[in-house]
Amino acid sequence: MNQALQIEKIPHDGYFAEDLGTTRLLNHYHKFYFYFNISQIESSFRHLWTNTYILNVKHGNFSSLVNILEENCLEIEQELSKFSFKSKRAIDALGSGIRFITGNLDQNDLKEINSHLNSLFTNQKKIITQMSKYTSFANHITNRYVNDLKLIQENINTTFKAINTIDDNISTQQLYLYNIHLSNKLLSVLRNIQRTISLAFNGIVNIEIISTAELKDIVNHLKLIYRKEELLELDALHLIKMIEFSKFRVISLDNIITCILFIPILYTHPFEYQKIYPIPSIHDELLLPPAKYRLSGIKQEKWTNEVCPKIENQILCLQEPFINKCSLQDTTSCDHISVINNYRVFVQLKTIKYLCHPNLPQK
Repeated sequence: MNQALQIEKIPHDGYFAEDLGTTRLLNHYHKFYFYFNISQIESSFRHLWTNTYILNVKHGNFSSLVNILEENCLEIEQELSKFSFKSKRAIDALGSGIRFITGNLDQNDLKEINSHLNSLFTNQKKIITQMSKYTSFANHITNRYVNDLKLIQENINTTFKAINTIDDNISTQQLYLYNIHLSNKLLSVLRNIQRTISLAFNGIVNIEIISTAELKDIVNHLKLIYRKEELLELDALHLIKMIEFSKFRVISLDNIITCILFIPILYTHPFEYQKIYPIPSIHDELLLPPAKYRLSGIKQEKWTNEVCPKIENQILCLQEPFINKCSLQDTTSCDHISVINNYRVFVQLKTIKYLCHPNLPQK
């Protein structure tokens, strides 16, 4: 049964503050870029389709396998056609090559993308390359997809050479099965990229796109740049939960899908996070807080309407709070209103307790 938090006395200052815990505030985001080259997938698909055609002409007696391979090729073709989206909004900062952008990229983001694109596509030697104060290239993620696609392409080319040399049914069947396997792998990569884009349009990071090991490399890179107090405290087991506090954007420029992962960097000083409930005082006045939530720090008092997310034992406020003349340290600076009607207070708190105040105003 829920417990009741009974207010024994009518509050003097016209409010009740519910303590929600200690929170950290967002300072800025550190951006990590990586990309997918759709042209590389298209090249593999063309060779795969050639294999399918030749196998069907020379060894078309395996009708069931032919159908599976052709269906996979048609599905790959359909998935590739989805990358011909028109731009979500009219932005000319990067030229006419833009096809779509997810999320809200401001002009500075677009200029930064434009200035770093050439480096992004050529600098792949290091695991992660630091390009500017708040920008890095996650080469290890890009390289994994590049190498996976390169291996698929090489295997498709190998089977193409074998098609002209085989003459027995067992070898032919094996070639069909292997090409079906390669088509499934190619289709899997495409679907993963499509899921990444679809989720990004809704502001969600596709956790399939980044492995735990790759995320660990990102965290280790951040530790070289920032102090411990500026980073989220997550152990190796819960490292993937960093994604839940992060933002993700995708921009399509010609046949290049560029992804941007925004990792939060925090202010070093914590704040106490409170929800403020206006309650009539002994003078039948209640305080009007400038926002629903109060952030109380060592030197500052701020306000926010954000329901700050909590993951594990950490609360993080991602929206920028504001300073107001109203301070609960001296409520004379706050706005108050008079209450002339009888009232009842019955509110469920975050602690699953109830805030109850059945008293009538004192006259």
